[in-house]
Amino acid sequence: MQLAVLGSLPAAEISAAWAAANAGTEVVYVTDHAHPRQWLAHVSWEGSIRSAHVKRVRVGSPLEADAFVLIASREETFDLVRSYAKVMRGRPILLAPGGFAIVEAVDKLVNSNTNERSAALGNYPASPRSVRLNQTTCESAL
Repeated sequence: MQLAVLGSLPAAEISAAWAAANAGTEVVYVTDHAHPRQWLAHVSWEGSIRSAHVKRVRVGSPLEADAFVLIASREETFDLVRSYAKVMRGRPILLAPGGFAIVEAVDKLVNSNTNERSAALGNYPASPRSVRLNQTTCESAL
């Protein structure tokens, strides 16, 4: 399974690393606020340190994923969804921070005018909490 985390809020970068370290899944972090490359982070929580390997790509780069997490401002959320609506169709999408109006608007952007299975949408009412994150950039740029 591949998870795509999209957004520029600090919680997006932390959530991408956390998912890579704990979920046993490949993670792609889509942002224009960091250089595209393979990224190694060490995530620490409650005394446990885990390594996380995340692939960072620029917004607009081709993307395939099985599920999506958007951690972005309202405006950035809509820009990201417009960029990736076709690949999001039929796949679960979590919006954080969310809200009824944003979920409804994203649903229209992703699920309108398609005969495909609708994307399941969920929202988390606030930004995810932070954990300690020590970053190391791998040598090979993408």
